[in-house]
Amino acid sequence: MLPEERKQQILSTLQREHKVHVGALSERFRVTEETIRRDLEKLEREGWLKRTYGGAVLRREGDSALPYWARETLYVDHKRRIAQSASALVEDGMTIMIDAGTTTFELMGALRSRRNVTVVTNSARITAGVESDATLLCCGGELLGKSLAFVGPIAESCLARFHADIAFIGAMALDAERGLMEANIGEAEIKRVMKRHAECTVLLADASKFDGRAPVQVGPLSMVDVLVSDRLPNEEWRARLETAGTQLRLVD
Repeated sequence: MLPEERKQQILSTLQREHKVHVGALSERFRVTEETIRRDLEKLEREGWLKRTYGGAVLRREGDSALPYWARETLYVDHKRRIAQSASALVEDGMTIMIDAGTTTFELMGALRSRRNVTVVTNSARITAGVESDATLLCCGGELLGKSLAFVGPIAESCLARFHADIAFIGAMALDAERGLMEANIGEAEIKRVMKRHAECTVLLADASKFDGRAPVQVGPLSMVDVLVSDRLPNEEWRARLETAGTQLRLVD
């Protein structure tokens, strides 16, 4: 087996089981433990995993050390189903805002059947990677390489010139006490600006985001009008959302 093929299989195992052990991988692939350690070192440098004693764990979707291209490959089916459900909220002729994220990126593909939709975004990924009939307006500014998001005063000023029917946002993590959390101040402020300039704020978040960790608070759960997700981790979260006045849409 070629080294690249072995690394791909290690990644597949990580995405399925969330952790791996050097000894077990050595036996499975019939190579030395030192070879497996080198594989894990390379995958860690690429941003996929974090090495632990005797093995490695998959970086969470909400791990700020995980680059965009790596996050884009995680939980793809979940993200597409979430995006498809969220797209039902968009009607022909609407103006919407979409922030920079891997789940919100999938929303663009789900909107292909809509007509006369205007999309305002701070996402370089959406701007460069989507074929769409929508009118696409990108607010530039400082580009963050790990998230492909434009942030800062220029992006904020641009967004503030628009008024949207719906703002679709993501989050690095959802905290039970602090609400929406992000990796940096710039992206957190972009979400706040979108919230202020939209009639409705919709959060797209797969189950991996619940009870995650990130350093910057965006705002409380009550800033979100609708949460679209694939599942809740427990009933306590349902109660929190009800208290916050946030409508929950779980995908089929």
